[in-house]
Amino acid sequence: MSVDTKLRQLLFELGMPPTSGPDTPIFIFSCAELKHIWIALQRRRWAVADIVSEQLKARITKARQIPLGASGLFYCSDAECFTVPFRIQSRPEFRDVSDVWPGVWHFPFQIEPLGDLSKRIPLANAKATWRTLEGATNVTKRINISGSMAFVPSWLYKEDWDMILEQLASTPNAA
Repeated sequence: MSVDTKLRQLLFELGMPPTSGPDTPIFIFSCAELKHIWIALQRRRWAVADIVSEQLKARITKARQIPLGASGLFYCSDAECFTVPFRIQSRPEFRDVSDVWPGVWHFPFQIEPLGDLSKRIPLANAKATWRTLEGATNVTKRINISGSMAFVPSWLYKEDWDMILEQLASTPNAA
């Protein structure tokens, strides 16, 4: 995470929007397989996969700070694509889930999907068209698409988020 991203995160937590640069906080949740996202859409619920125990305290802190109604987006690492924007509809619950996805997942919360899996934006297309990723050689220095960064917002330019909604949402003006 760059210094600029850390500063934006701090300002966000203090309720102060950034004055320049990317200005739209989007919570990107990643997973390895599209079938996990399909399950989330069926259940209208998401949770996060395991992390190393040293990161647990930070994840709990960030999960507590996620605002209701915040915008989210799924990223599938195996398919290298973004898909299904959504709104966060509940606070994460501090419990494990073992009966929804394969294995044990954590901190489940309700989502309102704004699209479906039929629409996707390949990572290569995002790099070529999103102003937020302009000139980025390492995408993770600009946006949080690794599982360890769950509950940490990525800062996108509003024009990028509008384009994402236009391409992925069932109703482009949904968010």
